[in-house]
Amino acid sequence: MRKTSSFPVIALLSFTTITSHAAFLGAGFDSDRNKSLQSSCLAGSITTTGQADVDITASFDSVQNIAELNEVLFTKVNGEPDLIEKTTNETRLEFKRLMTEGVNTYPILITYKYKAREKTYSPNNEGLLNEFGRKALKQGSDTFQRLCGNSYVSQFEQSGKLFFGIQLEFDNKGAKQAFVDTTDLNFNNLEDIEKALTRANRLGNSKFHVTTMQIGGQELSLGEILGGTTNNGTSCNDAGNLLCNQYLDSLAKYTSPDGGLMKSWKSGTAVTDIRTSKYSDLPLGLDEHHSELTDDISDSRNKIAREFENQQRILAKIDSVLRLPNDGLTGDRWERLKNQYRDIKIASEYNVQVLAGAMNTCHTDLGACYSTSVNTLANLDNTELPADPHAVYQYSKISARKGGTELFCRIPETAVIVGLGARIKNDDVKGIRLGFRELDENGTLGEIQYKQCGSGSERYVEVPAGYAVTGIKLRVKNDNIAAVSLLSREWDAEKRKLIGPVASSTSGRGFELSLDTRKSDNLNTNHAVLTGIGLKASSDNLSGMTATIGWIE
Repeated sequence: MRKTSSFPVIALLSFTTITSHAAFLGAGFDSDRNKSLQSSCLAGSITTTGQADVDITASFDSVQNIAELNEVLFTKVNGEPDLIEKTTNETRLEFKRLMTEGVNTYPILITYKYKAREKTYSPNNEGLLNEFGRKALKQGSDTFQRLCGNSYVSQFEQSGKLFFGIQLEFDNKGAKQAFVDTTDLNFNNLEDIEKALTRANRLGNSKFHVTTMQIGGQELSLGEILGGTTNNGTSCNDAGNLLCNQYLDSLAKYTSPDGGLMKSWKSGTAVTDIRTSKYSDLPLGLDEHHSELTDDISDSRNKIAREFENQQRILAKIDSVLRLPNDGLTGDRWERLKNQYRDIKIASEYNVQVLAGAMNTCHTDLGACYSTSVNTLANLDNTELPADPHAVYQYSKISARKGGTELFCRIPETAVIVGLGARIKNDDVKGIRLGFRELDENGTLGEIQYKQCGSGSERYVEVPAGYAVTGIKLRVKNDNIAAVSLLSREWDAEKRKLIGPVASSTSGRGFELSLDTRKSDNLNTNHAVLTGIGLKASSDNLSGMTATIGWIE
């Protein structure tokens, strides 16, 4: 038995899907419309073939599991994901969004799979058609294909799938990045995942959202993991709550060889791939089927599917941003932006609906597919996201000597320091002048602006345009600022990170104290900038320096 550790799980959602498609073996199938008909025109029998898996196959490769989620979550038809289901199955779409990495969230996904024996439909050697099929054929090939399709459902691939997802939510992007940079994310078992969760807790006030989905099996079986919860979920913030602490232990028991999952799947798996065969391969004397599909139709379907995926990503991004903590640094700005995010969410949800409708048209009214696609894509609501409310935000502080300040100066939110000057008189810090550039919505650094705290400054220094300050060095002599040196790196608006070597902009010689983001533990220096500076002087020396570190992305 694994040792149970304590970590807060704040929300739980679960979904159970028993069946996954309305098709039945022997049913007619229209390949142009990717549609299973509600009638069968053949006379035949069903046989069970192949070998079932002996054991459940588990995958702890979270990165790969999430990358493959789009392919394994939805029903396939002849090996390809069903585009209709990919645009209409809201339960599975919601699960996929929950497993999308967000602004301050990181998903972990474990998958379990079981393949059952396949079921195959075989037409009779004599009397291939049933009565309905014979009557349809008497009226000609066109009528037969209209009523019976051009193919029939000949095989079901049956399997069971269990997805166990944990969405780690951090206080900010910096804490999340520190987790990613300092944690071994190559999981081999549940113990590795539990170690990662413990690591996340140590790095900050992280919270965990547990989400599960099971395809195939009994509807109530997930209760063995979730303590009886099978649909709307539960929440528990108390780290001592046994239900919260034991999810991974319960998962290990549920997925063991003699656990409830295998028993559940043996009672009934789901159809996860539908295979079809052509009537033309049977001796029915039908005229050759001429497909109605054109390049324009296929291209239109693909364009709609790609934009639908894009809208799903936008919704996942918005949901992630709306969960961001409303801290003092970004509070005012977030109040201005949150209604924009909510309006865009409404627009994106509308776009999802009309795109799903367009995809349906492209499968039911082939002649209208191209024009519907063009009009739909051209008239989608605008979903361009506003600036991230946490584009630049306070991450931590660094200090030299005993730290402390006589005067502290911080630039506006969403800005980076690009210049520094200060004035000292009678061992007191009288003034600090900061040059800064705000991060525009397009990710570039704007025009230089200035903030004066106290009165006056000496030896003001600026870094090159496009650079942001990442460290400072100062020296005081004869009751004056004798030297200022600013360390900086170039900001790449396209890559959304600092690039290149550290540059130095200097006035005067030597230094007494220095602050450098490179010397801060667990900090990704490709995103760390200075956002505020405080100084303290005594006995004709700098006796302390403090700086706030901002995260820019």
